Order: sequence, then structure tokens, then C-alpha cells
Amino acid sequence: MNRARVIATVSAISIVLSAVGAAAQPGGPAVPGAATAPAATTPGAVLLRYKFHKGDRYRYKMSMDNIGNVTAGTMTVPMKQHMEIGMTQTVTDIDAATGNATIQVQLTSFDMQMNGKAQPLPPAVLEPLKKASQIVMSPSGKVVTADVPAAGAAMGGQSPWASMQSTPVLPEQAVKPGDSWEQVQQIPGMGMSVRIPMVYTGVIGRGGHTLARINQSMNIDMKGDQAGGTAMPVAQIGTMKGTGSQLFDIDLGLPVSQEMTMHMDTTMAIPNAPRPGAPGNGAAGAPPTRGHAVMDVHMVMRLVPDGA
Repeated sequence: MNRARVIATVSAISIVLSAVGAAAQPGGPAVPGAATAPAATTPGAVLLRYKFHKGDRYRYKMSMDNIGNVTAGTMTVPMKQHMEIGMTQTVTDIDAATGNATIQVQLTSFDMQMNGKAQPLPPAVLEPLKKASQIVMSPSGKVVTADVPAAGAAMGGQSPWASMQSTPVLPEQAVKPGDSWEQVQQIPGMGMSVRIPMVYTGVIGRGGHTLARINQSMNIDMKGDQAGGTAMPVAQIGTMKGTGSQLFDIDLGLPVSQEMTMHMDTTMAIPNAPRPGAPGNGAAGAPPTRGHAVMDVHMVMRLVPDGA
């Protein structure tokens, strides 16, 4: 076992964490600034809905800090990791009958540092992730369909930026402070089951905008059934749990920020390079390396204003 195997493990974990954290928050034409009024509950019910317009282009950035330890085989490496991920969404069409929006999703940047040093993802993993995908989203935020390019095979045949339900799904009915709902999803190709309970707590005024505050928790079960034959085929079994909140601009009909603090504990089976004639992993493969990761994760997603 060498440090390169640990680094490969970290790269795989980074993909998982970024997919989990990519709660894509579409930006709008303006970014609400500093708070101009204290938090206040709304006496009446509020109907939360996305308000997409053809031609809109939303930019946002996710920052993620992960601190913990990663073990691969007999080697354990302390990890202090920072990631900056940029993404855009472009509304290309609106269905007049349903209000569903067709949106092109594009990963624009993925910068990662580990223990203070740049740690780029392998090109075989990064390049497919940067291929544009297309989703159709309902006014309540549900991803109706996802058209993932063939290059998405780097993630077990799916791209997490498109096929996962990454935006918050809003309730069908109007909500009052204290009302709750739950978002449940599967992340295809990554063996993850996600449950996100949400509670509407009221509104705040910020920069002339009315923002709904939604508290949320996240519960993720990793089942270890990552598809083989991918650029990063690491099977993981474990859990990730956390809490946080997000702000939804009622006037613009767009989420503007999200913050989550999570804890992850997972074990991994990491494929090794094939060794001709060696047993394990099929007739021509080496047996996988066993790994373990325990991490505390802090994620912040914010929309990026035009011109920034």
C-alpha cells in the first residue's frame, strides 16, 4: 500500500461528497445583500414555487471543507480538504402547459486542495463531469427527466449534476411556519439513498427581497453497489448525517443559498490495478483494497451575481 492509493481513495470520496453537496441552487438576476429586517414569521400561508424564464442563466458556487482521516489498507492519512465547485444552469425552454423548464446543467470548475496542496481530479473523472447535461424540472422543483451524455459513464453511467434530485423539492400546498415535508431520492450509479426532512420557519427581509427560510436535515445511506467499469468504481457502505438551512427567494422563485454541516462514516472497497493471472477481481484482477473514512463536512452553496 502506498500514498498514491490513499490519494485515489480521497479522489473517489471527493466525488461522492461533491455529488451529495451539489444541492444546485439556481441564481437569479440579483443577489440579496445584507439583512435589512430581522427574521419574522408570515401570518398567512405562502406557496413556494420556482419561477423560470426562457433564456435565464444561473451561476452558483459551492464551497466544501472536509476534515477527518482516510485509511486505505495499512496506511492512514489525516485529511483536511477544501473544494470549490462552479456550476451553471441555462433555461432553454418552458412548457406552456405544465410550466416545466428544460435546463442545461454545466459543471464549470472543480478545484480541490488536500492538506494545503492542490489535488486535481484525474482527467478520466473530471472531463466527463464537465460535459453538459439536460434536465426537465417542474415548478415545484422536481426533476422530471434527465438526459445524461454518454460521458456520464464516469459516474456509473450517470452524472450526479444532472440525474440526482439536487434542487430542493417544494411542497404542493402553501405552507405556514412550522409546516414540514420530506424529500426522498436515490442517486443512481452511486448506491445512495437520501432522505431530507424540511421545515418552513418563516421569512426574512434582505436587500429588498423576501426570503423563505427552510431548515433541513440530511440522512444518507450508502449501500456499496457502485457500478463497476467506471473511472472511479469505489463501492462504499456507510452513512452521512447532517443539518442545515436554505433561503428561497419568494419573489424571484429561486433558492439563493444553502449551508449544511454533516458527518460521514464509510467503509470502501477500492479496486487495484489488474495483475495478469492473479486471483481476485476476476481471473486477471488484484483483490480490492479495503478503506475507511471518517469526516466532518461543512458545505456552503451560494448563487453568483452577474458580473462577479
